[in-house]
Amino acid sequence: MNRVEIKEEKIIINGEEKFLVGAELHYFRVPKTLWKDRLTKIKDSGCNLVSTYIPWSFHEKRENEIDLTGKTLPEKDLKSFLELAKEMNLLVLVRPGPYVMSEIRNHGLPFWLFENYPEVIAKRIDGSNHTIVSYLNEKYLSLVEKWYKAVFAIISPLQITNGGNIIMCQLDNEVGMFPWVMNHPDYSDFIIDKFIAYLSHKYSEKEFAQLFNNTILSIHDYVYKYLRTPEKASAVVLMNEFMLFHREYYRDYIIELRKIAAKYGLNIPVVVNIHGFHSVDYAKRGLQYPIGLSQLLLTAEIDNVLLAGDYYVGNIVPDNYFDIILANAFTKAVQPKNQPLFSAEFQSGFQNDVPRLQPTTTDLKSRICIGCGMNAINYYMFVGGENYEGIGIIGKRHDWQAPVGADGSLRPHYHVIKHLNDVIKTYGKALLDAKYDVVTHLAFEPDYYLTEYDNQYTREFKQELQRMREQILFNGIGKALSFLNITFDGYNMKDEKAIDVSKIPSLWVFSTGYMNEASQRKLVDYVKNGGNLIISPLLPTQDLNKNACTVFIDELAIDIKDRKDWQMIDVCETDNLSGIYTQSYNVEDGFAYRENTNDCIGFVKNYGSGKVVIFGAGMISEHNYKIQAYGKVAEQLGLDSIVKCDDWLNIEVRSGKNGTFLFVNNLDEYEKETVFTYKNELLFDGHKLTVPMRKGLILPINWQVTENVKVNYATCEFVDFKESPEEVTLKAKAINNERIVIESPYQLSSTNCEIEKTGVNQYKLLTESNTIIEIILTR
Repeated sequence: MNRVEIKEEKIIINGEEKFLVGAELHYFRVPKTLWKDRLTKIKDSGCNLVSTYIPWSFHEKRENEIDLTGKTLPEKDLKSFLELAKEMNLLVLVRPGPYVMSEIRNHGLPFWLFENYPEVIAKRIDGSNHTIVSYLNEKYLSLVEKWYKAVFAIISPLQITNGGNIIMCQLDNEVGMFPWVMNHPDYSDFIIDKFIAYLSHKYSEKEFAQLFNNTILSIHDYVYKYLRTPEKASAVVLMNEFMLFHREYYRDYIIELRKIAAKYGLNIPVVVNIHGFHSVDYAKRGLQYPIGLSQLLLTAEIDNVLLAGDYYVGNIVPDNYFDIILANAFTKAVQPKNQPLFSAEFQSGFQNDVPRLQPTTTDLKSRICIGCGMNAINYYMFVGGENYEGIGIIGKRHDWQAPVGADGSLRPHYHVIKHLNDVIKTYGKALLDAKYDVVTHLAFEPDYYLTEYDNQYTREFKQELQRMREQILFNGIGKALSFLNITFDGYNMKDEKAIDVSKIPSLWVFSTGYMNEASQRKLVDYVKNGGNLIISPLLPTQDLNKNACTVFIDELAIDIKDRKDWQMIDVCETDNLSGIYTQSYNVEDGFAYRENTNDCIGFVKNYGSGKVVIFGAGMISEHNYKIQAYGKVAEQLGLDSIVKCDDWLNIEVRSGKNGTFLFVNNLDEYEKETVFTYKNELLFDGHKLTVPMRKGLILPINWQVTENVKVNYATCEFVDFKESPEEVTLKAKAINNERIVIESPYQLSSTNCEIEKTGVNQYKLLTESNTIIEIILTR
């Protein structure tokens, strides 16, 4: 039974469903004498997983002199560290590279690799050496194999499949990230030849010639002539093909690494982590995270692979919190359908400590992600340390504002994580079984993110797509849906199957005006088969090679009148809204118009068995009235908030057979009082809840604690649950005067709250503020 299963959006370890909470601890940055202390602090926090990189450059400073046992430095004793984690009943995620990044010089690759084997180095467009390797270079892979042979000699016997505690392995790190952020892919002959082979498999010479304006050159000659020195006429097409090729290239790289690792015993799930969050001063943004998803899209095809996001959100505030909601939706759209949302690097600190990450950020972003269905989180970093032997790129200190400081001190967010882990553990299987309750779906079009590379001829098109994504998809539609609590999952437009109307009854599509024929036909068929579609802001009239493509408007007989940018518009009864993009249609009756000309920019059209809402406007949701206007668009399909309340709160709901859990998050800096309505039902008997500033709550509804104990509702969250043959004990943390209603045939008592019997086997408990409530049910 020693195995890891991934199914029903859960991770199952040896037959037991687990909510994984990980803590990143780099053994090579902590004195060996302190490993047990740090692992104890991880375990005491409620984490059940420890994660670590295994840096190649640290263990093999000189070629063929690999130290994994501590003979040259105690902190290189990998086996002892992993065995200690096993002894302490901590699960382990190992990350043996070859790339590890982790603020390590040369990204974790040995310096001798570049010095002794220059043939593995990638090339810039001018033929000079890059700072990275060619991933599939045979010499490079042979060197990786020597490293894997040594490191897996230690890892493999300690896998859970062999009775150990290692449950997952990440091969390489943030694949494709460096070429993207440098805007400079590998232009070596090795890569160009692979690209030619890719094109030759995809197109006949005749098809290729037509694609590239009836070129008389062969595929080989055309690529060698124009990839490094592009021609204007076909630059967009060639660059698009080059980026599509890289999706397969990155997939094939992971496959090759896995084959090598399997040769030396790897037989546990492989983690592929997705990059893309970036710094914007105090609050980071996830605007570019989907580029990472696009780059690694095809790795989801590999069997027994978990896609895992690297979520570096910085301080979470109302201006960026919706980025993680979008990241969750889009990750879920592309990952294998049976796996849970997982963040392999969930920021709990940062290398800079000014500005400081606030403990409320760790709390709120964790709660938002768990509310969206995330069942596995690995906090990065969790333990601070020091860079030995000069491996660090930022000096010797690597404290990272971690919950456990380099000196072993416990920082405030350690206690935040500990409390949240107590809550998760208390709700247990009922929470794991509960799925994210969504109102609608938001389409994810990966090809809109084929923008990691550009040249002088493609840059303008790349910037156009990027500007529209950031202004309208993220800061417009995504922000509005999130603020309105119109919860959504993502849908991958590259999915080869038709859209299942029974599973996706409504779909919101962000359209830039460019969309490939396959996606346009898919949307037409979706509506024809009974789907309800909202599409905005510009209907597609070209494909992503910028060729005419009007399948959607032709099939639905939509007559586009014109496009005008920066217009004032009216949406339903809301007037004078600024629209960055507007597109008008020759339609008489609609719900949105340009203010001065009365041109129709929004209307509803029935088609086949379904309905489509065209909203030809793109707005930034920087004002509440614009958010409400997006809500009016949603109303055209009957879409409404999952939960209504008196003042704005971020709310997610997870519901299952053993309970519904309301995730309430106050991101503002003032206390709020409100009543809640969920699916038109007044919650908590209409009791008004107080939600403190910068605070989150997970509130249970109809939580079946045991067969004979049910919490009908509680206005506070539970932090402990114990069961014995004699009694069931629950503990909850009251913030204000709370109410708890429990249904059970057992005798109920409490040491510190008023109990009122309200019916047969039903009790209402009234609590005082700021106290731990102990509830005892005697059998």
